[in-house]
This record gives sequence, C-alpha cells and structure tokens, in this order.
Amino acid sequence: MAADQFLDSLNDALVKKDMDAFWNSWKSKFGKKPRPRVVDRCCDEKSIADKFASRFSWVGIPNSLEHHSQRKTNFYDQFLNYPQTSIISVDVEMVQKCVSQLKLSKAAGIDCLMAEHIVYTHGAI
Repeated sequence: MAADQFLDSLNDALVKKDMDAFWNSWKSKFGKKPRPRVVDRCCDEKSIADKFASRFSWVGIPNSLEHHSQRKTNFYDQFLNYPQTSIISVDVEMVQKCVSQLKLSKAAGIDCLMAEHIVYTHGAI
C-alpha cells in the first residue's frame, strides 16, 4: 500500500510538471546521495568557486573595445533623456530576493547558465 502511495505521488508530480514535488518524493523514498565535491580536480569550496569565477569571467569582458565604447556612449546619451521616475534603485537585498526566487533544475539559457550557477555562485560574481 505504501509503495502505491509513493508511486502515485511521483506520478502526480510528473503529470503536474512539479519537479520540486517529484524530487522531494523521490528523495523521501530513496534518500539523497551526497554529491561529489570535486570539480575540475578541485575539492575545497574556495578552489571550486575560484574555478567557476575564472571560467565565467569572460561574461563581463567586451568583444571589441571600439564597439564597447560606441555602445557605452550611446547608452549614456539615452540615459540622460530618461525621465527621473523611470530610474529604479537596485540594492543587494533586491538582488538576493530575486536570486532566492529562481526555480532550480531548469534548462540552461542561451548563455549556458542555469539557476544553480547563480544561486551557488562565488561572491565575486
């Protein structure tokens, strides 16, 4: 009987496309195996975080300094014409709130990043 209830809860979660409920049900039945703590031959958290930071550091580097300069000038020209009411203040708390609301276990975007990359990222990022 308990096995049927377990299978029903798994099936319901899959039908509803509720992956969080599915994996919670799965883990309650089979337990959670510890994940390996080795990434690219590094096993301590700082080294792993540093590897991640160096791997994705290219995200903030412009492809061409000339193009970057043109886009920057264009941005500042447009920014000066924005009405004051449209400026939104973004602080650390707002970013933390948004990051905490990201849904995990979803496919990566065009930038090859998943929510887990952002949620578990190094503070330098």
